[in-house]
Amino acid sequence: RRQAEAAATRARWAQICEHWYDDDVDRQVAAREQVRGLVTVGVPHSIRPRVWRMLAGAYDLGQKNQGVLDMLLQLPQAHKFDSDIEDDIGRTLPGCELFAGPQSEGQRALREILQAYSVFNATVGYCQGMNFVAGYLFLNIGCREGAFWTFVAVMQQVRGLFSQGVPLLNASFDILERMIRDRLPTLAAHLARQGVTVAPFASQWFSTLFCFASVPRRLSNRILDIFLYSGYEIVFRVGMAILASLEDQLLKLEGEDIVLYIREPPVAVLDPATLIPVALLYEPAPELVERIREACASF
Repeated sequence: RRQAEAAATRARWAQICEHWYDDDVDRQVAAREQVRGLVTVGVPHSIRPRVWRMLAGAYDLGQKNQGVLDMLLQLPQAHKFDSDIEDDIGRTLPGCELFAGPQSEGQRALREILQAYSVFNATVGYCQGMNFVAGYLFLNIGCREGAFWTFVAVMQQVRGLFSQGVPLLNASFDILERMIRDRLPTLAAHLARQGVTVAPFASQWFSTLFCFASVPRRLSNRILDIFLYSGYEIVFRVGMAILASLEDQLLKLEGEDIVLYIREPPVAVLDPATLIPVALLYEPAPELVERIREACASF
């Protein structure tokens, strides 16, 4: 039965992909409406490369910018951040064979994606955290060109995480603290008594979109599934779900131990099969949803 359900899900996604750019507007609208219900239960891995590029608008970007990636890499400015990039790519996906060694396929592609983006968006350049997002995109898409334009689309939504003064990151801390006060007041009071703010544990959540080494890849993939469809809000929801799952234990801890426990929670807490459904329950209040959207659009 499970195999039959999986096959049916793949078939539905394949049909959505087929009609996503359909000349028949009704079929196109119907295909896009189906995504809302499907994306929260996860995109089948076999079709994820195609779906991610489709949801991000990467196919359109690539078609409009044919040859641009290689052109960017030929510019001298592409090497401006080489030292920082080299420091980061080796620790982006430790233990992943595709990224094993400086000359591995994964590291070569990641290096070029980050070099090209540093020229494509010279105002931002390169910042730590980008390497994790770009690495996960290439790991799943498997195509340098496709991963690059998907990365460009992602950065268009969250460039304020990396621009000067990291305005979106600071706004995200404020919004998350408000959500904790509203939805987890006991925990919020405990954190306040202990002098613990969200920045020490949530910075990595936001700046990598939960695409870092200690997060199971299955969870990172599920978060990106939803992010590429509905945007940055899912990062707040997942963060709230983690805190809610850890709340009983956190109330017993003090000071720095609280931060360390949130940074390295029990593996069971990060199981997407249980965490994502909980995350979807933590819908921000309407005014916070508006603040998230405004923050993403402003920077």
